[in-house]
Amino acid sequence: MSADKVDGDTRGSDTEVDVANATYETLNPLLGEIFRIEVEDGNPLEMKLIEVEEQGTPEAPEGRKPFSILFRGDKDILLPQAIYHLKHPKTGALPIFIVPVGPDEDGMRYEAVFS
Repeated sequence: MSADKVDGDTRGSDTEVDVANATYETLNPLLGEIFRIEVEDGNPLEMKLIEVEEQGTPEAPEGRKPFSILFRGDKDILLPQAIYHLKHPKTGALPIFIVPVGPDEDGMRYEAVFS
């Protein structure tokens, strides 16, 4: 099953986050919450945000501090690494490059790194 890009519809979103401006502080409050990805067959996949971790210091004083996020999805579905639009009511549709990093006992894990 492969995922399609979603149309950017953010109905129900009270805030939109520009992925270029996303920070640890923006996404950490969403830890444990569900994000949705639309797929070709029209059924959304759900992914839970399971980790938000700071990764060091920014290159420039005005730059954001690097961080990574980890999602967990269905263990029976493997999405290839690609840019997916992850929807959440508080962020709208975020285009994020995610990479599968392998399963754990609860599902398949995917990572995104922001620098």
